[in-house]
Parts: sequence; C-alpha cells; structure tokens
Amino acid sequence: MPLITTNKLPPGGWQYEQKDNTGVVVRARWQNPMSPYQDFVKEVLQFRTANGYAGANRETVDEEVQDFLCAKNPDICQSEKKTATLGRLFRRPAREIREDVQLAVRSFLKSDETNPPN
Repeated sequence: MPLITTNKLPPGGWQYEQKDNTGVVVRARWQNPMSPYQDFVKEVLQFRTANGYAGANRETVDEEVQDFLCAKNPDICQSEKKTATLGRLFRRPAREIREDVQLAVRSFLKSDETNPPN
C-alpha cells in the first residue's frame, strides 16, 4: 500500500525495521523523525548496500519502507495496491534478472544449434 503523501511526516516520523538476509531484525525501530522521506529511503538503501543485504535498490527500499509504515498506521496510506513490476515480483535487482534471461537465451540458442530442425 503506498503512502498518501511522502511530503508530510507520519506520527512518530519515518520508521523502519531492517532485517538481514535470513530475516533476523538487525536494526529495530529505526527512526528519523525530521528528514525528508527520500533522505530516509537513501539512508536505508546505504545501510543495505554497505551490509550486502538483499533488496539494495531504491525501488525495493521505497516499497518496503512504505509497507512498513502502512502496516503501523493504515490511515496514512492509499487503499489501492501498486502495480507490480518485475523487480518487485522477483525482489532482485534488474541486473540479476537480465543476466538470468541472457543465460537462458544463450542456452536455448546453443541447444537449437545442436538440434537443428529436420
């Protein structure tokens, strides 16, 4: 669920709980009550990147911070869901998805060369 606005601080300010790659909370009650929303997202993104955590891209961090805030305070959020993107569906950076697709295409083309049609 997306926030109605990111220009107004929610009650308690921007908040988030960061989990490591195994799901263990490593930074509980992360708060920044005064910074602009995009600065808070950047701070979470930098923490993920520095620690090698999954979802270290702006789109994923933005979505997960908004989901966290909406779960705590639903009245600050829109009721309709965001349209899913491949990045959100797979929770992987686009670069990794592209590499997997390229590998699959090369594999397909190689098998096609070794098994020509009759």
